[in-house]
Amino acid sequence: MVDIPENEVTEKDVAAWYSVAEQLKKVKASEILLRLRVFNGFFKTPDEGVNNHTMSDGFILGGSRKISREVDEPVLRLMMAPKAADPTTGLMGPSELEEHQMDVNKLIVWKPELKLSEYRKLTDAQRLVFDKLLTIKDGTPALEVKKPSSRGKKSES
Repeated sequence: MVDIPENEVTEKDVAAWYSVAEQLKKVKASEILLRLRVFNGFFKTPDEGVNNHTMSDGFILGGSRKISREVDEPVLRLMMAPKAADPTTGLMGPSELEEHQMDVNKLIVWKPELKLSEYRKLTDAQRLVFDKLLTIKDGTPALEVKKPSSRGKKSES
């Protein structure tokens, strides 16, 4: 059996990656500016969701308006808290949300989220058990090029 040599990665590869990354930043910025210009020009009063505009050649330009709505947890806690006790009965009043007949559990998704700092404190045996309920996968690695320090340190190869 013949061993196939791996392609050697060199500093030329770093330079090529860096050049493409810089070009991509510029292209992304230009694309976003053009997208906003076109969207705002063709959809003066857009609805949330997909908006369509028929072009002169019959093609349809679709523009999607997205609105981000995030729960403000401290305000949520205040609005879920019962009102102060009634001085005559001593009973706690309904929360502001209950007063308006809103069920928080129908409006909010309570999503479990891993507390990484606590996870890292687990023993190996505990981690083996807990990992059963996690989906673990590598993300895309990040790279950056930094100017050398004035001390002349050389990085690892």
